[in-house]
Amino acid sequence: MEKDQHKQDLENFIRRQLEGMDPAPDTDTWANIAARQRAANRILKWKFYGIRAAGLLVVVAIVVWSVWHFKSTTLQNELPQKDSLQQNVVENTDNSGSGFSAEQTLPVAAGNETAAPGNLNNRPDWYRTNPVKGQTKRFLAETGILYQNPVSGNKVRIPGGALVYADGRPVTGEVDLFFREYRTMADFVAAGMPMHYGDDRGNFFFNSGGMFEVRVSQNGEDLKMAPQKNYVIDFAPTHALRNATLYYLPDETNKWSDVPHGQQALEDTIGLSTLFRPRVLTAEEVAKDNLGASSGVDCLPGGNLWSIPDSVDPVVWLQESITTGRAYAFGEIQPPVWFTRNSDKDDLFFLRGLERSEIKIVHRYDTEARFFPDDLGGVFTELAAFKGYYFTRLIDSTDLLWRPDRQAGVDQIFRQDRKWKRVSVFQQKGAECTVVFGDEKEEIRVPAKLSRGSERASNTPFNPSLVFADYEKLRAARQQKFTDAIRRWRHFVKLADVHQTPEEWCLPTRMWFDFFDENKKMMRARYDSLYKTGITTDRALAASTLEKWRAKVRQLQMARMKSASKNMTIRNQLSMTMTVSGFGTYNWDQIFQIANPTKYLYPRYKTLAGESIVPVSTRIIDRDRRLYFSLPDNKELIKVAGRSMDVIVTDPKGRIYYLPGKTYAGLDLKNAEEFTFQMEDVTDKVGDPEAWGQLLGI
Repeated sequence: MEKDQHKQDLENFIRRQLEGMDPAPDTDTWANIAARQRAANRILKWKFYGIRAAGLLVVVAIVVWSVWHFKSTTLQNELPQKDSLQQNVVENTDNSGSGFSAEQTLPVAAGNETAAPGNLNNRPDWYRTNPVKGQTKRFLAETGILYQNPVSGNKVRIPGGALVYADGRPVTGEVDLFFREYRTMADFVAAGMPMHYGDDRGNFFFNSGGMFEVRVSQNGEDLKMAPQKNYVIDFAPTHALRNATLYYLPDETNKWSDVPHGQQALEDTIGLSTLFRPRVLTAEEVAKDNLGASSGVDCLPGGNLWSIPDSVDPVVWLQESITTGRAYAFGEIQPPVWFTRNSDKDDLFFLRGLERSEIKIVHRYDTEARFFPDDLGGVFTELAAFKGYYFTRLIDSTDLLWRPDRQAGVDQIFRQDRKWKRVSVFQQKGAECTVVFGDEKEEIRVPAKLSRGSERASNTPFNPSLVFADYEKLRAARQQKFTDAIRRWRHFVKLADVHQTPEEWCLPTRMWFDFFDENKKMMRARYDSLYKTGITTDRALAASTLEKWRAKVRQLQMARMKSASKNMTIRNQLSMTMTVSGFGTYNWDQIFQIANPTKYLYPRYKTLAGESIVPVSTRIIDRDRRLYFSLPDNKELIKVAGRSMDVIVTDPKGRIYYLPGKTYAGLDLKNAEEFTFQMEDVTDKVGDPEAWGQLLGI
């Protein structure tokens, strides 16, 4: 009974908070897709052309194979097609799984996070207001670049000498790469791009496995790839999608188009393109991929046991983690929010982020040359070492070295009634030192000399080195106290999965803390039972528990590897490599259709104050199936009575209105042909993907 209750609690928690969470990749999809597609294409071509044009098909097949083979063995893939949008999904050929040949000698570059650069006037409306950050990296057009996203590991390889200006002139000198990825539902919603597709067969909805955007510019001017030149993307989708296709979103039309496969590099004069159109799936089929790929059965524990430093005793960590978990479950202690949201960060991250106070520069005897840093917040307790002392500012040739604004004098900075966030003192020689003040905007370094005040006894020798040593001792003690405060939580996190259920392994640490808080009764029972076994004091029992855990994790990982290796090689499990020639936004997607016309109604939208809303964009989140898509016709809305469907509407002024899925599910829509929906204006609440994630609970 207790086990069933735990599963129900977990299902309720996941339903409330984890819809849209990125599922783990299914590793046996890409090779199967390629194999099935090749077989289907051969059968279709034989039936359609076998009798009338057998000879022609033989010639076409030879040429097609030649082009495909040539594209698979060269990086620059010189394609003889006038169309600038082509893609070829190829098998990875190196042992690293990167999809890039070992002959490439370019070092992998890392970039800086930023919004989209360049001239945005020729971009769609959604693009100009898109808050999702990307990565930029400067490189020489003559040498090219191999760039790797530090978060996803996806790579972009642009060869040297392949960039041209709009008029066709070759580009030289420094250029800027911009690479942006959309990998979560919060990213998709925040960006606001259209999420539907249409061709001569009708309109369809997207189910995305991730998007990426590649652009290159020079001094704000967009650049292009030269004719018959291509760049390479090594891309790992967010999860496995059967019958997925690559799509491209041109800035000019703002309408998605599918990118033809490499077999279509030839000019299509005999209608082959109709054989390679994206397959249309049903909503049930794409939902099965979304839900099946995220099943708890596929989740493995984080393996944190192997991240424990060799210099520490893991038995002690395990015992402390149980003690901490029990105190947490019974409400005796509570983890700091800043830790639960950043538990993967190191101690230095927390020190830099939390060493904040209000520091005021107090002048002694009303002279600006003599000063003392007064910590109004009491954070920097080590300043007590300087009680009875003060600093005298040294004005010399070093002035220009530390002054942040060369137009402002030293005296002008010290006259400001300003409160700094942090302060540090570094001894240089004897009584000479550097006092550093800083905040979010800047940091100033003040050359100074430590002087003794009148309140200090003058009958004892003044030894500045002893004062600075006392300061360093107090500073180290404060930082150690802070480190000790987070140590217990770090041990708790690293060994939590030893006691978790397999379903809980699927939860990211941040959300597991939320799950813990919402299920304190279950957690009290779990950690209290562990505590009563005596494991916190019995070293032999704790060591045996760790050894059994290691063996269990090894077995789980070996089982995963065997399952993944049945149909694919290790290299093909990691990613797929695509060769494209156009810069812009790409989408690895399934398309699906809701064929039943009774599942639509005619909506009217109003604000909470009763004012009418004219939609220019309507977007849907189907929480039960983990789908996110936009509607091609804003005059219609999907009608699914009783199901949780979030509705997001944007008006001509860019205001964003939201109807929660719970509200939609409670409406009586079963027999409705028209309905008026009251929407909340959330424009000021959703400035970035994180804010969308908080609003949607994903």
